[in-house]
Amino acid sequence: MSHRDNLIKKNKELSKPLDMFNVGFVGGDTLYSPPFERSLDNAAYANLDLYLGSQISSNQARGVEMKPDGTKMYVCDTTGNDIYQYNLSTAFDLSSASYASKTFDVGSQDNDIEGLSIDTTGTKLFIVGSNDRVYYYTLSTAWDISTASYSNTSFSFQSQTRYGSDIWFKADGTRMFIVSRYNGQALSVPRNGMFSYTLSTAWDISTASYDSKYLLMEPESADGNPQAAIITSDGKCILSIDNASGHNKLYKWTMTTPWDLSTGSYDSESLDISSQASSARGLTGNADFSKVYIVNTSSQMYQYTLPGFVAP
Repeated sequence: MSHRDNLIKKNKELSKPLDMFNVGFVGGDTLYSPPFERSLDNAAYANLDLYLGSQISSNQARGVEMKPDGTKMYVCDTTGNDIYQYNLSTAFDLSSASYASKTFDVGSQDNDIEGLSIDTTGTKLFIVGSNDRVYYYTLSTAWDISTASYSNTSFSFQSQTRYGSDIWFKADGTRMFIVSRYNGQALSVPRNGMFSYTLSTAWDISTASYDSKYLLMEPESADGNPQAAIITSDGKCILSIDNASGHNKLYKWTMTTPWDLSTGSYDSESLDISSQASSARGLTGNADFSKVYIVNTSSQMYQYTLPGFVAP
């Protein structure tokens, strides 16, 4: 059904005449607010990049996280098992980024770090990697990665999947999402997908429990290889990256029920990023995802603009 047909249907339900010249309004009064539907239309590479190779070895760059105000970001190195911190002198402008000379080693917990997430206060850090566990750390100085220390708290997701490649939290800390690129058949769950967990105490992973909800992330074939995913603040839209052969793209998904992965589906919208990121591994964005940042294993990061994610 077209957008116009939906408006007509809605208007009939309200038993009011439709002003065809002011769709969405009647007699100058607002009838209702048409839903904002995000789109990858006109999404493009912003011609901004950052070389990470002075800190991170080639082919070893992985997950990325950004401070909400766009002035700091953090990148995983899977070889050294380090997290490196960078400062952005101009918020959300990758060309203004520089190494902050701050790092943190997580090798005592996971020797193959893949993804990370930091809470909204900048004092809680979570990582995932080859150990099939989430590890929790505290930062004594907010957003300063060099002040991190392990809290002796972890959570295993091995009963659901293997090989976590990214982690994402709802902003209130009550939902946790694990991206897995597991392509084996040992578990009776989909390979390659996103899994949802509820935390009965916000940000406390020791209170996490599996929701029995997941989203299979093989948008174009059974050979998908999801590496990272981010979720909009309203819990309705997911962006993911894949680096399977021929699938080096940014993909868009929609959940008909917010935050419920079981209602998620691929929107048949994607952005080909292969000209920049031939093996994408990390993904983050600003608040509305009108700007997103993708880390390639070549120790290069790229910035993209998504005008279809800007609310009218």
